[in-house]
Amino acid sequence: MKALTIAAVLALLAAAAFGQQPSEPEPNPEPGVETPQEIAEPDPEPEPDNDQRRRTELNLLGRTNTAGGESRRNENVQFNLVDNNALKELNARVGVTATIVKEFDAERGYFGAEFGNPPSAPIHVRFDPADAWHGRLRFAHQNSIFSARSFFQVGDVQPAHENDYGGALSGPLWSGAHFTVDGGQKKIRGQVNGNVLVPMPEERTPLATDPEIRALVQRYLSAYPAELPNRTDINARALNTNSPQRINDDNALGRIDQALGSKDKLYLQYAFTAQQVDAFQLVAGQNPDADIKSHRANITWNRSWSPSTISDLTASFDRLGTFLRPEENAVGPLISTAGLTALGPGGVIPLDRSLNTFRYAGRLQQSRGRHNWKSGFELLRRQLNGRETDVHRGFFSFGNNFGYDAITNLRLGLPTQHIVSIGDVHRGYRNWMALLYAEDRWNLSSKWTLDFGLSLGLAPPPNEVNGRDQIDYHCDCNNWSPRFGFARRLDGRWGVLRGAYGLTYGQIFPVTYQQVRLAPRATARSSSRTRTSSTRSPASTAQTPTSALPPTCWPQTWSRPTRTSTTSAGNSSPCATGASSSATSAAVRKSSCSCPTPIADSPWPASHRRARRSTSAAPSTDWPTFATFTTARWAITTPRALRSSRLSLAG
Repeated sequence: MKALTIAAVLALLAAAAFGQQPSEPEPNPEPGVETPQEIAEPDPEPEPDNDQRRRTELNLLGRTNTAGGESRRNENVQFNLVDNNALKELNARVGVTATIVKEFDAERGYFGAEFGNPPSAPIHVRFDPADAWHGRLRFAHQNSIFSARSFFQVGDVQPAHENDYGGALSGPLWSGAHFTVDGGQKKIRGQVNGNVLVPMPEERTPLATDPEIRALVQRYLSAYPAELPNRTDINARALNTNSPQRINDDNALGRIDQALGSKDKLYLQYAFTAQQVDAFQLVAGQNPDADIKSHRANITWNRSWSPSTISDLTASFDRLGTFLRPEENAVGPLISTAGLTALGPGGVIPLDRSLNTFRYAGRLQQSRGRHNWKSGFELLRRQLNGRETDVHRGFFSFGNNFGYDAITNLRLGLPTQHIVSIGDVHRGYRNWMALLYAEDRWNLSSKWTLDFGLSLGLAPPPNEVNGRDQIDYHCDCNNWSPRFGFARRLDGRWGVLRGAYGLTYGQIFPVTYQQVRLAPRATARSSSRTRTSSTRSPASTAQTPTSALPPTCWPQTWSRPTRTSTTSAGNSSPCATGASSSATSAAVRKSSCSCPTPIADSPWPASHRRARRSTSAAPSTDWPTFATFTTARWAITTPRALRSSRLSLAG
């Protein structure tokens, strides 16, 4: 079953350019002669830079896009640095950026581009020559002595500082060779302020009589700060406190561009990014520490067969390692007590993942008369190895039960619910993907440019390298993606009218299909609700049959954004407007399928007896969602000295 997105788009004409005269006469092109750049000029709105792209790809903390109007995030809103959590947090906090896609390049993916997500990055490296040596150094320092106290913070601002430094050097090495090196470090020694719910003074001693249970309960209670509640105006147990957070951020890039004669060029590039996070802990073990390391290497061979024919061949390797682990003071299992802040990181911790991506691509470009042809292929091989858990550390919840309130049950060591997963969750998944495409940009006349493209995406089913899991996806080998665009230079000073249509496909990411590792037979997740005198509650061994993942559920995006903008000779576009609408159906959603299994009657006295029920859960996926997105955007760019200023209104 396939998911389909259909978009209907409005086209709007831009107003005149403030009546400003061009700085020089507008050229009078010969009939039928026009370069593609005159019409298909990139939008004044820049594509997100590489730093912002890598920020969301790698889930990096401590990065702020101040040029895009983003303010520093409140660090006490924690999220796990894995998958696309950084992008989700950014969209929730800042909001999506309404984006009009002006044209669809056949070799790039535009799934979600209408929300401001950048298209997939081109794999081919571009030539960047330099005739002389150039270098730069940078240093920035931020200190808490210049920070104001938040209105909700109790006490003074805690000492914190941030250092960001680095440099770059580039220039010619020998004949035909150009060298670039760039690197930097960012050291953040911050303090995170936030509110937590802690026990009141009279609630900080265990009530359990068993020595072993009493020691365990005391460990849980000691995980809360020794400070007493100081925001009783919010809650009788509310404490506003601070915790240090350390972030070490390192990045380096090296590149050599080598000309091999008059027709051939070779580009070699390597980039390294690493981040280590010692997370804040308002209560002991609250958040996981993180280690993220990325290695990316590219090699591109470019050949000019003739002045009108150019080819590129590229191979790249990208390795991303992510290790999320409980900090050393974590209590072990996840402890949830009604009325108190939970102890321990989430149930998916620890997580140890290595993702290797191999990409191979070729491209041929040819200019013939009024046509600019482009065709090529891309082949991707993905390897996902590692261990990912689902409450394998265990989970205990303490609620209002057994005639006591939740905190009293914690002090007595009487959990309401126990959940635990068992089994080996180490897996290695493999999958291939391929893309074939062709595109023609046709300069129809001095006023018209047409763009046609067609691509075919191939997605064979993934597999577990040791045959431990059965992933019921079939080859999704019919993803045809037509693309069409036009550009029309309007008369007078009305600028350029653009329109584009494209059908683009998403994919089932490894984070989705690898959930099959948590299906029964290899692993089991058991949930028990019981009356017990020990926090080591018996776990049921009941299981449910394996829930197979749905075959070939590949989301698609079909959007038709239309764009108009004004231009004038010698000036940037002062006004641009456009509208776009898209609809998405059959987006994948993860759910859990549980089958309750009754257990024998309670052996405890009738006064303490309650129903006991255990379930074993299996992950499953479905696609019930349907979403629409409609936007209109109007941008004003001031000319000349204030050219970088822009006002955008979107809805």
